Amino acid sequence: MKKSLIALSVLAGMVGVAQAENTTTLYGAIGYSVKVADKADNNTPLKLNKTKWDLHPVVARFGIRGTEDLNGGLQAFYRFEFDLDKNNDAGVNSTRYAYLGLKGDFGTLTLGRQKTIFATATDFNDIFQEDSNFFGEYHHTPNRLSKVISYVSPDIYGFKIGASMVMDGGNTVIGSSDKNGIDAWEAGAFYDNNGFFFGGAYQYINGNIRNVADKEGSTERMGGSTGFKNDTFKVGVGYEHESSRDSYYNLAGEYYLGNNTFRAGFGYDDGKGKNDWYEYALGYQYNLSPRTYTWVEGGYRDPRQKGAKDEYEVTVGVRHDF
Repeated sequence: MKKSLIALSVLAGMVGVAQAENTTTLYGAIGYSVKVADKADNNTPLKLNKTKWDLHPVVARFGIRGTEDLNGGLQAFYRFEFDLDKNNDAGVNSTRYAYLGLKGDFGTLTLGRQKTIFATATDFNDIFQEDSNFFGEYHHTPNRLSKVISYVSPDIYGFKIGASMVMDGGNTVIGSSDKNGIDAWEAGAFYDNNGFFFGGAYQYINGNIRNVADKEGSTERMGGSTGFKNDTFKVGVGYEHESSRDSYYNLAGEYYLGNNTFRAGFGYDDGKGKNDWYEYALGYQYNLSPRTYTWVEGGYRDPRQKGAKDEYEVTVGVRHDF
Protein backbone atom coordinates (compact mmCIF):
# COMPACT_ATOMS: atom_id res chain seq x y z
CA MET A 1 0.00 0.00 0.00
CA LYS A 2 2.81 2.39 0.94
CA LYS A 3 4.61 1.62 -2.34
CA SER A 4 1.44 2.43 -4.28
CA LEU A 5 1.03 5.74 -2.48
CA ILE A 6 4.65 6.63 -3.13
CA ALA A 7 4.29 5.77 -6.82
CA LEU A 8 1.16 7.90 -7.11
CA SER A 9 2.88 10.81 -5.38
CA VAL A 10 5.86 10.62 -7.77
CA LEU A 11 3.51 10.44 -10.78
CA ALA A 12 1.53 13.42 -9.57
CA GLY A 13 4.74 15.37 -9.12
CA MET A 14 5.86 14.51 -12.63
CA VAL A 15 2.52 15.66 -14.07
CA GLY A 16 2.80 18.91 -12.13
CA VAL A 17 6.28 19.55 -13.53
CA ALA A 18 5.11 18.79 -17.07
CA GLN A 19 2.24 21.22 -16.69
CA ALA A 20 4.58 23.90 -15.35
CA GLU A 21 6.95 23.49 -18.31
CA ASN A 22 4.29 23.80 -21.03
CA THR A 23 1.39 26.24 -21.29
CA THR A 24 -1.28 26.66 -23.95
CA THR A 25 -3.99 29.31 -23.76
CA LEU A 26 -7.02 29.86 -25.97
CA TYR A 27 -8.28 33.43 -25.87
CA GLY A 28 -10.42 35.87 -27.81
CA ALA A 29 -12.76 38.84 -27.77
CA ILE A 30 -16.13 39.86 -29.16
CA GLY A 31 -17.74 43.27 -29.05
CA TYR A 32 -20.45 45.35 -30.72
CA SER A 33 -21.29 49.02 -30.79
CA VAL A 34 -24.19 51.13 -32.01
CA LYS A 35 -23.38 54.35 -33.79
CA VAL A 36 -26.00 56.81 -32.53
CA ALA A 37 -24.65 59.96 -34.20
CA ASP A 38 -22.36 60.40 -37.17
CA LYS A 39 -22.03 63.59 -39.16
CA ALA A 40 -19.57 61.98 -41.55
CA ASP A 41 -22.36 59.77 -42.93
CA ASN A 42 -25.17 62.28 -43.36
CA ASN A 43 -23.50 65.69 -42.98
CA THR A 44 -26.33 66.96 -40.77
CA PRO A 45 -26.31 68.48 -37.29
CA LEU A 46 -26.77 66.19 -34.29
CA LYS A 47 -30.32 64.91 -34.83
CA LEU A 48 -30.93 61.32 -33.78
CA ASN A 49 -33.96 60.95 -36.07
CA LYS A 50 -31.71 61.68 -39.07
CA THR A 51 -28.83 59.47 -38.01
CA LYS A 52 -28.12 56.17 -39.76
CA TRP A 53 -28.16 53.89 -36.73
CA ASP A 54 -25.77 51.01 -37.27
CA LEU A 55 -24.96 47.93 -35.18
CA HIS A 56 -21.25 47.62 -35.80
CA PRO A 57 -19.03 44.66 -34.87
CA VAL A 58 -16.09 46.25 -33.08
CA VAL A 59 -14.03 43.12 -32.56
CA ALA A 60 -14.40 39.39 -33.24
CA ARG A 61 -11.19 37.42 -32.88
CA PHE A 62 -9.66 34.39 -31.30
CA GLY A 63 -6.14 33.17 -30.76
CA ILE A 64 -3.92 30.58 -29.17
CA ARG A 65 -0.58 31.17 -27.47
CA GLY A 66 1.78 28.99 -25.52
CA THR A 67 5.22 28.46 -24.06
CA GLU A 68 7.58 25.56 -23.51
CA ASP A 69 10.54 25.53 -21.13
CA LEU A 70 13.72 24.24 -22.77
CA ASN A 71 17.11 23.23 -21.48
CA GLY A 72 19.62 25.85 -20.41
CA GLY A 73 17.07 28.37 -19.17
CA LEU A 74 15.57 28.90 -22.63
CA GLN A 75 11.87 29.21 -23.35
CA ALA A 76 10.09 28.77 -26.69
CA PHE A 77 6.83 30.64 -27.28
CA TYR A 78 4.29 31.02 -30.07
CA ARG A 79 1.11 32.90 -30.94
CA PHE A 80 -1.58 32.65 -33.59
CA GLU A 81 -4.39 35.22 -33.65
CA PHE A 82 -7.14 35.64 -36.24
CA ASP A 83 -9.75 38.25 -37.05
CA LEU A 84 -13.12 36.79 -37.98
CA ASP A 85 -15.36 38.13 -40.73
CA LYS A 86 -17.62 40.31 -38.58
CA ASN A 87 -20.29 41.11 -41.16
CA ASN A 88 -20.63 37.89 -43.16
CA ASP A 89 -20.07 34.17 -42.68
CA ALA A 90 -16.76 33.91 -44.53
CA GLY A 91 -14.92 32.65 -41.44
CA VAL A 92 -11.40 33.94 -40.83
CA ASN A 93 -10.92 37.40 -42.32
CA SER A 94 -7.24 38.00 -41.61
CA THR A 95 -4.29 36.86 -39.53
CA ARG A 96 -3.23 39.32 -36.86
CA TYR A 97 -0.33 37.39 -35.37
CA ALA A 98 1.59 34.28 -36.41
CA TYR A 99 5.01 34.01 -34.80
CA LEU A 100 7.46 31.69 -33.07
CA GLY A 101 10.12 32.87 -30.67
CA LEU A 102 12.91 32.01 -28.27
CA LYS A 103 13.55 33.77 -24.96
CA GLY A 104 16.54 33.55 -22.60
CA ASP A 105 19.24 35.53 -20.83
CA PHE A 106 20.32 36.87 -24.23
CA GLY A 107 16.93 38.54 -24.82
CA THR A 108 14.01 37.64 -27.09
CA LEU A 109 14.16 36.55 -30.74
CA THR A 110 10.85 36.39 -32.67
CA LEU A 111 10.10 35.21 -36.22
CA GLY A 112 6.89 35.81 -38.18
CA ARG A 113 3.96 38.21 -38.26
CA GLN A 114 4.11 40.46 -35.21
CA LYS A 115 3.59 43.95 -33.86
CA THR A 116 6.14 46.43 -35.11
CA ILE A 117 8.64 48.09 -32.82
CA PHE A 118 7.37 51.46 -34.08
CA ALA A 119 3.82 50.62 -32.97
CA THR A 120 5.04 49.46 -29.57
CA ALA A 121 6.89 52.74 -29.09
CA THR A 122 3.96 54.98 -30.06
CA ASP A 123 0.87 53.27 -28.63
CA PHE A 124 0.95 54.38 -24.96
CA ASN A 125 -2.04 56.64 -25.66
CA ASP A 126 -4.06 53.86 -27.30
CA ILE A 127 -6.95 54.07 -24.82
CA PHE A 128 -10.08 54.37 -26.96
CA GLN A 129 -12.05 51.54 -28.60
CA GLU A 130 -10.92 49.94 -31.85
CA ASP A 131 -13.86 51.24 -33.89
CA SER A 132 -13.19 54.87 -32.99
CA ASN A 133 -12.52 57.00 -36.08
CA PHE A 134 -11.10 59.63 -33.77
CA PHE A 135 -8.12 58.71 -31.69
CA GLY A 136 -7.99 55.29 -33.31
CA GLU A 137 -5.60 52.50 -32.47
CA TYR A 138 -2.66 53.94 -34.43
CA HIS A 139 -2.23 56.93 -36.67
CA HIS A 140 0.44 55.62 -39.02
CA THR A 141 -0.32 52.06 -40.08
CA PRO A 142 0.32 49.19 -40.39
CA ASN A 143 0.99 48.23 -36.79
CA ARG A 144 1.84 44.61 -37.68
CA LEU A 145 4.01 43.18 -40.45
CA SER A 146 4.78 39.69 -41.76
CA LYS A 147 8.13 38.04 -42.57
CA VAL A 148 9.73 39.83 -39.63
CA ILE A 149 12.81 38.86 -37.63
CA SER A 150 12.99 40.87 -34.42
CA TYR A 151 15.28 41.02 -31.41
CA VAL A 152 14.63 42.70 -28.04
CA SER A 153 17.32 42.91 -25.38
CA PRO A 154 16.91 41.71 -21.79
CA ASP A 155 15.15 44.06 -19.39
CA ILE A 156 17.75 46.05 -17.41
CA TYR A 157 16.02 48.11 -14.71
CA GLY A 158 13.10 48.67 -17.06
CA PHE A 159 15.22 49.61 -20.07
CA LYS A 160 15.25 47.61 -23.34
CA ILE A 161 16.35 48.14 -26.92
CA GLY A 162 15.04 46.34 -29.99
CA ALA A 163 15.51 46.00 -33.73
CA SER A 164 13.72 44.13 -36.51
CA MET A 165 13.85 43.59 -40.26
CA VAL A 166 11.54 42.32 -43.00
CA MET A 167 13.02 39.80 -45.45
CA ASP A 168 10.49 39.67 -48.30
CA GLY A 169 12.14 38.16 -51.34
CA GLY A 170 8.76 37.43 -52.92
CA ASN A 171 7.48 41.01 -52.50
CA THR A 172 4.31 39.81 -50.80
CA VAL A 173 4.60 42.31 -47.92
CA ILE A 174 6.67 45.15 -49.38
CA GLY A 175 5.26 45.37 -52.88
CA SER A 176 7.78 47.41 -54.87
CA SER A 177 10.95 46.86 -52.88
CA ASP A 178 14.12 46.70 -54.97
CA LYS A 179 16.14 45.10 -52.19
CA ASN A 180 17.29 41.50 -52.42
CA GLY A 181 17.89 41.17 -48.69
CA ILE A 182 16.32 43.51 -46.13
CA ASP A 183 13.14 45.21 -47.38
CA ALA A 184 12.35 47.11 -44.19
CA TRP A 185 13.97 47.66 -40.81
CA GLU A 186 13.37 49.48 -37.56
CA ALA A 187 15.00 50.11 -34.20
CA GLY A 188 13.76 51.45 -30.89
CA ALA A 189 14.41 51.95 -27.19
CA PHE A 190 11.98 51.55 -24.29
CA TYR A 191 11.77 52.29 -20.58
CA ASP A 192 8.94 50.86 -18.46
CA ASN A 193 9.39 50.95 -14.69
CA ASN A 194 7.45 52.10 -11.61
CA GLY A 195 4.59 53.43 -13.73
CA PHE A 196 6.78 55.49 -16.05
CA PHE A 197 6.95 54.64 -19.75
CA PHE A 198 9.03 55.96 -22.62
CA GLY A 199 9.34 54.57 -26.13
CA GLY A 200 11.03 55.89 -29.24
CA ALA A 201 11.58 54.26 -32.63
CA TYR A 202 12.70 54.76 -36.23
CA GLN A 203 11.30 52.73 -39.14
CA TYR A 204 12.34 52.54 -42.81
CA ILE A 205 10.31 50.68 -45.46
CA ASN A 206 11.81 50.38 -48.91
CA GLY A 207 8.69 50.23 -51.09
CA ASN A 208 4.92 50.41 -50.84
CA ILE A 209 3.16 48.29 -48.23
CA ARG A 210 0.75 45.70 -49.61
CA ASN A 211 -2.96 46.19 -48.78
CA VAL A 212 -2.42 49.74 -47.49
CA ALA A 213 -3.83 52.06 -50.13
CA ASP A 214 -2.13 55.31 -49.14
CA LYS A 215 1.36 53.89 -48.69
CA GLU A 216 3.25 54.32 -51.98
CA GLY A 217 7.00 54.46 -52.33
CA SER A 218 9.64 54.26 -49.64
CA THR A 219 8.67 55.49 -46.19
CA GLU A 220 10.59 56.76 -43.19
CA ARG A 221 8.90 57.11 -39.82
CA MET A 222 10.02 58.27 -36.42
CA GLY A 223 8.02 58.68 -33.26
CA GLY A 224 7.49 57.89 -29.64
CA SER A 225 5.28 58.22 -26.61
CA THR A 226 5.80 58.78 -22.92
CA GLY A 227 3.64 58.92 -19.84
CA PHE A 228 2.79 57.67 -16.39
CA LYS A 229 0.23 55.17 -15.07
CA ASN A 230 -0.84 54.01 -11.61
CA ASP A 231 -3.98 52.58 -10.01
CA THR A 232 -5.76 55.96 -10.16
CA PHE A 233 -4.93 57.52 -13.53
CA LYS A 234 -2.94 57.34 -16.76
CA VAL A 235 -1.66 60.26 -18.82
CA GLY A 236 0.65 60.42 -21.81
CA VAL A 237 1.82 62.35 -24.87
CA GLY A 238 2.81 61.00 -28.27
CA TYR A 239 4.42 62.04 -31.54
CA GLU A 240 4.61 60.40 -34.98
CA HIS A 241 6.23 61.69 -38.16
CA GLU A 242 6.13 60.17 -41.62
CA SER A 243 8.42 61.48 -44.36
CA SER A 244 6.76 63.52 -47.12
CA ARG A 245 3.39 63.16 -45.41
CA ASP A 246 2.60 64.59 -41.97
CA SER A 247 3.36 64.85 -38.27
CA TYR A 248 0.90 63.84 -35.58
CA TYR A 249 0.81 64.94 -31.92
CA ASN A 250 -1.51 63.66 -29.20
CA LEU A 251 -2.29 64.01 -25.52
CA ALA A 252 -4.56 61.54 -23.73
CA GLY A 253 -5.46 60.35 -20.27
CA GLU A 254 -7.87 58.26 -18.24
CA TYR A 255 -9.06 58.26 -14.62
CA TYR A 256 -10.16 55.15 -12.69
CA LEU A 257 -12.88 55.29 -10.05
CA GLY A 258 -14.11 51.88 -8.90
CA ASN A 259 -15.69 50.17 -11.93
CA ASN A 260 -15.70 53.44 -13.86
CA THR A 261 -13.10 54.75 -16.30
CA PHE A 262 -13.20 58.29 -17.73
CA ARG A 263 -11.15 59.14 -20.84
CA ALA A 264 -10.17 62.25 -22.78
CA GLY A 265 -7.87 62.87 -25.72
CA PHE A 266 -6.62 65.61 -28.02
CA GLY A 267 -4.72 65.26 -31.28
CA TYR A 268 -3.28 67.51 -33.96
CA ASP A 269 -2.20 66.44 -37.44
CA ASP A 270 0.19 68.76 -39.23
CA GLY A 271 -0.28 67.93 -42.90
CA LYS A 272 2.15 70.59 -44.05
CA GLY A 273 -0.69 73.00 -44.72
CA LYS A 274 -2.54 70.61 -47.05
CA ASN A 275 -4.54 68.44 -44.67
CA ASP A 276 -4.26 69.81 -41.14
CA TRP A 277 -6.85 68.94 -38.51
CA TYR A 278 -7.57 68.88 -34.79
CA GLU A 279 -9.39 66.02 -33.07
CA TYR A 280 -11.03 65.66 -29.67
CA ALA A 281 -12.40 62.57 -27.94
CA LEU A 282 -14.24 61.75 -24.71
CA GLY A 283 -15.10 58.33 -23.35
CA TYR A 284 -16.67 56.52 -20.43
CA GLN A 285 -16.33 52.81 -19.59
CA TYR A 286 -18.17 50.76 -16.98
CA ASN A 287 -16.70 47.40 -16.01
CA LEU A 288 -19.42 44.79 -15.49
CA SER A 289 -16.73 42.24 -14.59
CA PRO A 290 -12.96 41.89 -15.06
CA ARG A 291 -13.63 40.69 -18.64
CA THR A 292 -16.87 42.42 -19.72
CA TYR A 293 -17.48 46.13 -20.06
CA THR A 294 -19.71 48.71 -21.72
CA TRP A 295 -18.76 52.13 -23.02
CA VAL A 296 -19.89 55.34 -24.65
CA GLU A 297 -17.46 57.45 -26.68
CA GLY A 298 -17.65 60.62 -28.71
CA GLY A 299 -15.20 62.17 -31.12
CA TYR A 300 -14.99 65.42 -33.06
CA ARG A 301 -12.61 66.31 -35.91
CA ASP A 302 -12.04 69.91 -37.01
CA PRO A 303 -10.20 70.15 -40.37
CA ARG A 304 -8.32 73.37 -41.02
CA GLN A 305 -8.13 73.34 -44.82
CA LYS A 306 -10.48 75.59 -46.76
CA GLY A 307 -13.80 74.01 -47.71
CA ALA A 308 -13.42 70.94 -45.47
CA LYS A 309 -16.30 70.08 -43.16
CA ASP A 310 -16.09 69.00 -39.55
CA GLU A 311 -17.05 65.46 -38.49
CA TYR A 312 -18.23 63.79 -35.30
CA GLU A 313 -19.54 60.47 -34.06
CA VAL A 314 -20.99 58.99 -30.86
CA THR A 315 -20.97 55.23 -30.19
CA VAL A 316 -22.27 52.96 -27.41
CA GLY A 317 -20.94 49.43 -27.10
CA VAL A 318 -20.19 46.30 -25.11
CA ARG A 319 -17.22 43.90 -25.20
CA HIS A 320 -16.27 40.57 -23.63
CA ASP A 321 -12.74 39.13 -23.48
CA PHE A 322 -12.08 35.48 -22.75
